[in-house]
Amino acid sequence: RMALGGVVLLDILLRVRDLQAFYGDHGVLSRSLCFRQGWQYGAYHLFLASGSTGGLLFLFLLWALAAFCLMIGYRPRIAGFITWYFVASIQLRNPMVMDGGDDLLRLLLFWTPFLPLGARWSWDARAHPEWAKLPNSYRSVATIGVYTQIFVLYLFAALLKNGDDWLNTGDALYMALSIEQFSTALGRRLLEYPDLSRWMTWGALVWEYVLAGLLLLGARWAWIRGPFCLLGLLFHVGIMVMFDFGIFMLIAMAGLTAFLPSGLLDRVAPQKEVGE
Repeated sequence: RMALGGVVLLDILLRVRDLQAFYGDHGVLSRSLCFRQGWQYGAYHLFLASGSTGGLLFLFLLWALAAFCLMIGYRPRIAGFITWYFVASIQLRNPMVMDGGDDLLRLLLFWTPFLPLGARWSWDARAHPEWAKLPNSYRSVATIGVYTQIFVLYLFAALLKNGDDWLNTGDALYMALSIEQFSTALGRRLLEYPDLSRWMTWGALVWEYVLAGLLLLGARWAWIRGPFCLLGLLFHVGIMVMFDFGIFMLIAMAGLTAFLPSGLLDRVAPQKEVGE
């Protein structure tokens, strides 16, 4: 909850820099032009309510308030739903400035109204000390949905890497790092070591299969989710230092927090006995 809300606030700060250019009536996609697009047919979205700078700033302020409430755990189910609605609305307002991270963020937020996000370390938990007696583990249809979503993410990320540049020559990473728009200084430095980048290409592919496998096993043995979270964190940090994909990797790392093993939480926030 805290990580997800924080990522949304960061997303808001990044988007507000190009407020009029991407979402205003004087930008690249005015409302009149937007209404003629197929994705807006038969639907009304919040960020089509105004195209002025003042109106958009007001909507962004409401969005930030909802994300902040989600982060601190004040009515997190309601705040999560409102945040999800704002995120979906801004993405539909201008899909041309989206990437895979935006899709992942929207899907993660979709589950927030169905999860007890305020049970620990939240504003609501301070007002309800009896919640400390609740167990740190929780299972429901929503948890299955989150679990399946992340499992499918890693599995198909690996399965779709089926070209020769991934499986045979191993040149995929080298070619990706050659795109200066996305590579960092460290990433461009790796271009001097093509043999290393080849092994890293194959390593990344294997790593994604391992993450999917660990998550599958973690459904049966909860302790496996600890190594999964650690390897997932290292994987996304590795991508982040080589590529500039905005907040994509931060969104993915925020999603990992949903898989922290209950044993770790039992140590950090032990469940209180009924008589305490």
